[in-house]
Amino acid sequence: MPQPDEVREFLVNLPEEQYGEIVADVETIRRQRVVAELEAEPRPDPLDRDGVARWLAKMHLATDPSIVEVIYLRDDLPLDEIHFVEVNRLLNLPIPPDKRLEPLDFGADVDGLGHSLFGVDVTPEQLKLVKQGRLLLPSNWSLQGNRSFVRG
Repeated sequence: MPQPDEVREFLVNLPEEQYGEIVADVETIRRQRVVAELEAEPRPDPLDRDGVARWLAKMHLATDPSIVEVIYLRDDLPLDEIHFVEVNRLLNLPIPPDKRLEPLDFGADVDGLGHSLFGVDVTPEQLKLVKQGRLLLPSNWSLQGNRSFVRG
């Protein structure tokens, strides 16, 4: 089996079209395998918000290789809401002028589990700014009491 450096060197030197095809094929195959494994797990009880959040975090990490961490914020929320901060190593988002991040609605009633999922995407550097208080999460969101999920 080739070493990672050898694979990297091979991919870097491929023509752009071949590179794109290979990366897309590999990601599709890996995603299908991981999603199949996760879907084989019992679906969480919709009344267990923490269980639903754990399941969704695993799904997000499994299906998007650029996400390196999903932080589940266990704020004082409505019972049907889940809040994530997703750390994405491939993002190139500017810092908002008002220094406040805005949540995105990742989908109402996620996968029929009875919860709305709201999230904020940040780069690893932006997460550091949030922790320093130099970049603000949406109103009423806090990193305190969170649960972090990482790849692997």
